[in-house]
Amino acid sequence: MKKLICSVLASLMLVFAVSCGKITVDTPTVSTTSSDAEKYGEWLADRLGYVPENVVLGIGDDNSYGIDLSNFEDDGYIIRTVEGKTIVFGKTADGLDRGVRKYALATERGEDVSLITYHEGYRIEDLRIFGVDISEYVIEYGTTPNANMEFAASELVQLVKKACGTELTISENAVDATHKIILRHSEDEELRLDGFRYFAEGANLVIEGAVDRGCMYGVYYFLQNECGWDNLANMANNNSGIQNVGDSYLAESDLIDIPADVSKTQVPMFDFYQIYKNSWGPLAGVTDRTTPTFEQWSYGTVEHASHGMQSRMWDGNEHSIHHSQACYGNEDNLEFILDNIVKYIDEQIDAGMVPGKSLKLIDISQGDNNRYCHCIDCCEIMTKYKSVSSTVIYGANYIAEEINALYPSEEGIAVQTFAYFASKVPPVDMEINENVYITFAQNGNCTNHYMDGSECKVIDPSSSDDFLVNDNNILHDQWLRGWCELSDNVYVWYYALALELDLHQYTVLDTLYQDFQYMKEIGVKGLFFQNESWGFGIKRVEHRMALELMWNPDMTEEEYEERLCNILSTEYGEGYAYVREYIDLWVESTNIKGCFNCWGYGNNANNYSDPAYLRQNGDVMIDLMEKAVSLAADEKQEYRINLLMCHVYYCYIFANYFPAYEAGDSVKLAELEQMYNDTIELILDLGFELEGKQYNHIYPTLEQEAWIVWVSKRAEILGYSENLRPAPEVEDIYAETEVA
Repeated sequence: MKKLICSVLASLMLVFAVSCGKITVDTPTVSTTSSDAEKYGEWLADRLGYVPENVVLGIGDDNSYGIDLSNFEDDGYIIRTVEGKTIVFGKTADGLDRGVRKYALATERGEDVSLITYHEGYRIEDLRIFGVDISEYVIEYGTTPNANMEFAASELVQLVKKACGTELTISENAVDATHKIILRHSEDEELRLDGFRYFAEGANLVIEGAVDRGCMYGVYYFLQNECGWDNLANMANNNSGIQNVGDSYLAESDLIDIPADVSKTQVPMFDFYQIYKNSWGPLAGVTDRTTPTFEQWSYGTVEHASHGMQSRMWDGNEHSIHHSQACYGNEDNLEFILDNIVKYIDEQIDAGMVPGKSLKLIDISQGDNNRYCHCIDCCEIMTKYKSVSSTVIYGANYIAEEINALYPSEEGIAVQTFAYFASKVPPVDMEINENVYITFAQNGNCTNHYMDGSECKVIDPSSSDDFLVNDNNILHDQWLRGWCELSDNVYVWYYALALELDLHQYTVLDTLYQDFQYMKEIGVKGLFFQNESWGFGIKRVEHRMALELMWNPDMTEEEYEERLCNILSTEYGEGYAYVREYIDLWVESTNIKGCFNCWGYGNNANNYSDPAYLRQNGDVMIDLMEKAVSLAADEKQEYRINLLMCHVYYCYIFANYFPAYEAGDSVKLAELEQMYNDTIELILDLGFELEGKQYNHIYPTLEQEAWIVWVSKRAEILGYSENLRPAPEVEDIYAETEVA
């Protein structure tokens, strides 16, 4: 088995697979012009397997070699041959990192390195609209723009300047301008909250958007669609923080000329869309804009429900919220809840909030438990409407009617509640107030199959002692459709979870397309995409693909695949095809497992892939990932591949350990132990800690991991459960931190 040579991001060194171990090279390995460049010389020797002669590395300008990088971007570099020497210089350390990687690849392939430049000058050398240079245009909006339109104009100015160097001016009424980019609001209801259209109007380009956020998205998608600024719209896609998912990227072009017949209309699939926070690793939040601004949300929007009764304690009873549900069916209790809500609203009004505009919602959704009130009032309501959820809706109807009568507004104040645990089952023949918003939290769903339940098996409830978990989507489909028939304000809390140190990962790339089409078909209004990305899988790519589907609701399956490959290429670099091939094998391995729960039950004992399949195909999977990581163009791509690499190695070790142990195969066990040690080293290099996690941790030795964490899966891995070898004595060094 190849030994993984892994490096820390702090040194920007590449993970590379070699058969003879890490090369030890006396420093300096390559001629450098500063100490800051020395580590790249060490990296280059490690990568090539020898010390390259007549190579000089440097950062910044250097008169002695005639290097002037003033017209390069920060990640730019130049490689050129001068008097028998190959000069590799980056404008910054990031640029040199890219430069030495490019040199290494070119050398291995026998390509010419006499003159290579990267990101010299502006990305777009010549930008025109309708044949007219962009510098001739003025941005115009009316005398009453809202904050979002003003923000859109400012974004257009700074992005055009970044793209081609031209700084546009903004005018409320550019009467004398011959060529204008006009930002305009539209009252067209088909555009809803975020939709936009852009088109030619004489000599002018018009970007017309919905009042709330249409102009902002119009600007972003105009530059993305027409100028090739990939992933730009991710800069403002959710209210949990600008995530810079995948990083926006503008390709280099000599000329872009927007044609006079340009015309585009885009309306997102949902009125509300939010991605769960992207909090893992040192590369999270790498943009300057780390949180969405007030302007980006343009007075806010109606979010998903999120345990409002628990966090606000409207009924004043902390114990009942955390350990049992509030009573939603007793009118005295509802009046008490209403009084507290009214006090809160009055405080917000005093602070300058406007009902229906900046004050849009009241969350009364249940606490995080399944113990509903069964008082006489609640039981009567449940009996009448044949569902536990009916008491929750009864309370939400009451609150919505009362507060919208007390604080009337054109937009209305939304009252949010859950369909969660037992309340996922909709009531029968019950009217729901137009200002009540229901978030269907699909906790317990099968995340390996389509939401419509077509691939899931019917499970006999009596076969499981866990009545909260169905592990299939057949009933979820019935319930969600039922809610959408009762209300136009149904959101989905999409569960595709991973804990922080969960190395057994799964992917939803094979189900996303069908799931989004399904939600569109049945009338889902909003989506909270809890596809957590602080682990070792491919969650960033899933986030980007979900956003693509959100903004391109009519996308075909062929277009989905094309976009997936494009996103993989920007995420992982030149070796993306290897990652794409791995995904197919990965999906095949999980399909064998059948239905499984979205949670994974919170530990690394629960694998999502068939162990026998991993043993049969594991070497191929590892080879694909090692090829991919060897082609990373920069440390960000390397980091992302390594996150997936940790998962691949871990699953391979998991599937092979017990068969090797039962067979007494000391050679295989030694190989697995070395691979496990390399994986632990890589996990630490990526910035993760192994100890002290509330839900999960990873043991420092393979023997501990196998016999403390995996032992419950031993029979499944082996394919039988009789005549097993005795387990070795294993010291549990983390015993005190185990969670019961």
